[in-house]
Amino acid sequence: MNGISSTSNGIRSGGRNGLSSSSSSTISTSNTSSVSGIRIRRLTPAHQVVKNGDVLVERLEILKEEEEGIHTSSSSSSMTSTKSTENPIGHHHHVSQSLGSKGTLKTTTNEQEPSLYPTPTCHKTMSFCNLMTVISRYLLPLRPWSFSASLTPVALGAVLSFKVTGSFNLGVFVASCLTVLAVHAAGNLSNTYYDYIRGVEDGEITKYKRKDKTTSTTNHPDIGNLEDQRLNIDELVHLGVVAYSIGCVAFLVDVLLSPARMEHLALIYFVGLSGSFLYAGRWFGLKYIGLGDLIILIIFGPISLLFSFLSQGGFLHSGAVLYAIPLALNTEAIFHSNNTRDMESDKKAGALTIAILLGGTLSHVLYALLLFVPYILFIGFGLHYSSLFFLPLITLPKAFELEKEFRRGDLSRVPRHTGTLNLYFGLFYVVACTFTDARMLPFLGR
Repeated sequence: MNGISSTSNGIRSGGRNGLSSSSSSTISTSNTSSVSGIRIRRLTPAHQVVKNGDVLVERLEILKEEEEGIHTSSSSSSMTSTKSTENPIGHHHHVSQSLGSKGTLKTTTNEQEPSLYPTPTCHKTMSFCNLMTVISRYLLPLRPWSFSASLTPVALGAVLSFKVTGSFNLGVFVASCLTVLAVHAAGNLSNTYYDYIRGVEDGEITKYKRKDKTTSTTNHPDIGNLEDQRLNIDELVHLGVVAYSIGCVAFLVDVLLSPARMEHLALIYFVGLSGSFLYAGRWFGLKYIGLGDLIILIIFGPISLLFSFLSQGGFLHSGAVLYAIPLALNTEAIFHSNNTRDMESDKKAGALTIAILLGGTLSHVLYALLLFVPYILFIGFGLHYSSLFFLPLITLPKAFELEKEFRRGDLSRVPRHTGTLNLYFGLFYVVACTFTDARMLPFLGR
């Protein structure tokens, strides 16, 4: 019994030391004269660090202890000693030693595995990550970085209407923004869809994926691989239908709230709606016959601004159209840089764009004109009307950086960065018009 007690104490000591130390060790124990040949081999824990979000979980793996041939002269007695310890991360390591009916001393280890995500914070982090994945799955095909091209003219139209009429309706403004934004998003989805099935991005007609088929895909330069985003063509079409539906509902709300006549609003709305669809249609895509740039200049300039102005004021003003010129030119710079980047693949697919007609050198000249002419206009406005028109010049250094990237031929991110420039450029333009006295604004004489 003394020998067994000594062995048990050795096991307790070894278990405690093994769990408290991170280094591997082997412990050999010899019993007294009554029990001989006891050998206990202990392997201490191996540590593995698992990273999950911002939480580091130390996972402890413990190999079972083994013991060999322990026999005693007493076959009728049994003894069990148990030691339970707790490691630093809160899971238990249970060591049990027993003397069985056949006189064999058994040492077993029972470990309660820790959960991979043991805290509520981890669950919340994973849920948030999953939510963001789902959102990005449907948001990326919309190309949200280009939304400033449609929202800025709407904001500018509302400001100009306020300067002329002295009234502003927040509900009409929100409805106008949703209408134009939904049509813009639907146009982007239509463009992505027809580029996808035409194989524009890789120069050949590309098979696409439906719910019951998985085939080759196109790696789109703006949104990546559609299947990588876990979208298929059916989902893309459904998303486009939802966008057009939201645009129609928002338009009806705008009609109900606006003082303008419904037929006037409907005329402008359906011009923009049809333009967004005809831009990249399968049989009549205007972007494939050299007219895409013209559609961009019209829709993301005068049409959006006039729709907002009409919705707020109830009438049209010819002078307000001139305010759309700087925005239209800057917005066209986004799409022209995009077409220049895709010039080779567009050629292989049989598309015809202004960039293809002009070639690389003249395309760079056109991009520079689209980028810097609006700044020249603002300098003129600032000198003759109000110094607030100098505000958009804050973005001029960024414009020079983009022109330099374009000149070097590094076009991979130029369209997206030009879209960012368009956002800040438009915001400063709107602020300038907002705080300029109505009598100092050109072209708005009543």
